[in-house]
Amino acid sequence: MVYPWICERIPKDVKVAFHLCYGDLRHKHFIEPQDTSLLVGFANALLERKAIAPRTEWIHLPVPKERTDPAYFAPLARLKRDAPGLQPPRIFLGLVHANDESGTKTRIEIAEAILPFPFGMATKCGLGRTLPDEIDSILRICKEITAQPIRESL
Repeated sequence: MVYPWICERIPKDVKVAFHLCYGDLRHKHFIEPQDTSLLVGFANALLERKAIAPRTEWIHLPVPKERTDPAYFAPLARLKRDAPGLQPPRIFLGLVHANDESGTKTRIEIAEAILPFPFGMATKCGLGRTLPDEIDSILRICKEITAQPIRESL
């Protein structure tokens, strides 16, 4: 269940954003997702709420490092981000993983082939629990993937 009262305590003129996550310990999910179905269901439930949808700036969804298969990404096509009269929230996918430039590029290509909307790229769960020796790799990969021409604006 989604609790809209959480956002009601934030002033109405302040945008909100959501990082949806399965939770992990040492870069391993507590439960490995079969695909993005649960994330899409949760995001759609958020965007159905009148107290939340108009204020949602962006939604971030994680992508496990080993998921370079279209089946993982396929449910994202069902994300209901285009409500009438509302600016759709930006979608960021956690495609970037340390020491995995090739896999990152593969995940981007698969997502581009499946998603019917533009998306941004990010690390799986931010940098908060990133090991110090992985930071340089992540920054190098981010530089590489963002140096390419932008196909569509977010």
